[in-house]
Amino acid sequence: MTETATEAPAFEVQVPLSEPAVSDAPPAVKKNAPFQLTAALAAAPSSIDAFVHHLHRCLRTRGGTDTVLLFSAYSARLAGAILSILGRTAVHQNARKLVELAFKLPPTASVSLTTASAPPLAALAILLSKRLEAFVGMLGEWRTMNRLWGLMAMWLAAKDLLLRLRKPAASETDEKAPKSSKFNTTVEVLQVVSLTTYHIGEAAAWFGGKGVVKLSPETRGRFSTVSVRSWGAYVFMELARLLVERQRRTVSEDVTAEKEYKDDWFTKFTHTLAWAPLTIHWGYGNGFLPEIAVAALATYPSAALMKDLWRSTA
Repeated sequence: MTETATEAPAFEVQVPLSEPAVSDAPPAVKKNAPFQLTAALAAAPSSIDAFVHHLHRCLRTRGGTDTVLLFSAYSARLAGAILSILGRTAVHQNARKLVELAFKLPPTASVSLTTASAPPLAALAILLSKRLEAFVGMLGEWRTMNRLWGLMAMWLAAKDLLLRLRKPAASETDEKAPKSSKFNTTVEVLQVVSLTTYHIGEAAAWFGGKGVVKLSPETRGRFSTVSVRSWGAYVFMELARLLVERQRRTVSEDVTAEKEYKDDWFTKFTHTLAWAPLTIHWGYGNGFLPEIAVAALATYPSAALMKDLWRSTA
């Protein structure tokens, strides 16, 4: 389902109709109004209430819920990865300093090695990263359960596609369908098949892991691999479709419309491209990307999806 984003209205700028009059007298010094703490505290409940209502509107649909969970999970994962790097770097630097001090001691000096505690801030960063890792794991299970309903969406998409394919062929007097239409139809069929395989594989692995169905760990692993690779096939087909669409498209004479199309195309392409290395990372072997790269790549498109959802529910 495609979310429709609506732009927020721009503020109106009042342009003076004549040049301002310049006086010889020095301008009066304006005193800044003092910060009203009581007014800010009084407005806080109203702001929180507006935020909660807006977030509730985002969570009304399954797609909106998945977008909120996606953004929350990967932003928390990115924060946890950064905290882990900072904490471990501080611990390593502290240990290096201790070793350097030990080497500066005279040869006759005795060194007693004891277990030293990590710097407080480094220990706090590592602790927070572990808490965020547990939080991300919980959100991941929540997202998986929410995606189980995706098979219904694929059923409806396949039904709509079959109905369009079964339409009577064009008569002899009608023009033949353009190549771009045939290409898009072929890609759409393959994408429906790949996404259906993705949902089936993920559901089978999930139910097997929870003991709902009896599957060996090896079988669950194969289902998971097939699921991720099917999603990867969808991602790369979408990239190919966007590239072919851009190449075959006739440039519009309307400058504004052309700019809007290029901006929209670039956004779709870059967001889809960010998922491409992740599908390879998760679908083949033990992965080749560091944790912070995985979190950063996934946070980029998920933040854009959250931004569009927030605008569309304003």
